[in-house]
Amino acid sequence: MTTITTQMPATGLVVPPDRELRSLREIVTAAYPDWKCSEDEFRRAFIGIGYQFRLAVLSRKYYFGSHVDHVNDVLITRLGMEGVSGSAVMCAVLAHGDVLWQKGDASKGVILSLGLDPHSGLRCRNAWQSVLKGGALLAPILPPKRSSDDDVPVVTVQQLDMTTGQMRTMPGGKHSW
Repeated sequence: MTTITTQMPATGLVVPPDRELRSLREIVTAAYPDWKCSEDEFRRAFIGIGYQFRLAVLSRKYYFGSHVDHVNDVLITRLGMEGVSGSAVMCAVLAHGDVLWQKGDASKGVILSLGLDPHSGLRCRNAWQSVLKGGALLAPILPPKRSSDDDVPVVTVQQLDMTTGQMRTMPGGKHSW
């Protein structure tokens, strides 16, 4: 039988006491009522996010669901805890106060993104202490704006008219993205 032992990532996480975790959860759910979780789930998610490294930019390497999977891997496999939901992960991200994030907006083609990496990056700054003292939650990063709608590509579908030999635009043949 082979046993493999690995150390937890040295992110510098300091886990607050339960009463402070309760206050952090209340601060986050007051600001973002759509993201809810129980106190126990929030505590686990907070610990899981604490063992992720921070990035100076949003990660384009991982989708939000991948971040949830990474947190659950730490919780279940390494710490022997129960997993958490995506909502709990977002509550914990906001409560930490040092994780870059971008709100998803399907109408603009923007996905929910985080500045986290499970393997390397910046250490946890324990900015939750500032949040508890009344500091603002980290606001989402806004997606880049297009210079104008003229930058949107337009494709026109045409077909050869066999009677005239001319190209004509098909009905409904203009499409933009």
